[in-house]
Amino acid sequence: AGSSSDESDEDSFAAALAFGFAFALALAFGIGSSSEDSSSRWRAGASFGVMENKLLSHSLLEALNVPQPAVLYGAFATKSLGAWPRFNRSAFLAAMHGKTKFVLKSATNGGNVDVLVMDERRWASEGWNRVKLADFAETFVKNRWHSEWGQRYEHRAVIVQESLVPVLRSELR
Repeated sequence: AGSSSDESDEDSFAAALAFGFAFALALAFGIGSSSEDSSSRWRAGASFGVMENKLLSHSLLEALNVPQPAVLYGAFATKSLGAWPRFNRSAFLAAMHGKTKFVLKSATNGGNVDVLVMDERRWASEGWNRVKLADFAETFVKNRWHSEWGQRYEHRAVIVQESLVPVLRSELR
């Protein structure tokens, strides 16, 4: 067993590595620049999947012990990859049993495209159920192995994460 000093050093190293990774991405893609300038660099050519795939990024950040929202369900379209299985409708339905507060999105789309932010109110008012939710999730993985984003070696996938949207104070009254 390591000492608390060793664990502290490991935590510091992981945090520094995560910061360095984020900083490198920011430099490479011009984050913080004007949107016109950065968008031209963002899509100048194909990018590597780990940079834009939310499941692969989650695995990387988890290995670095970087806190992030929990994944309720995540799966790839055509095959399992690393810790993530191939999409299975039955497994999706089981994972989402009783869940009404989450964020469901494509693991490869960007720019807030195809993001479903769900809470109890929306679940009830729009008539959502697990079957309707599974149908929506399948649009990201069925009969579609690529997106329009131009990723090199892309693997289509769906990810459902816990929602960290705070309760609005007006809803508490």
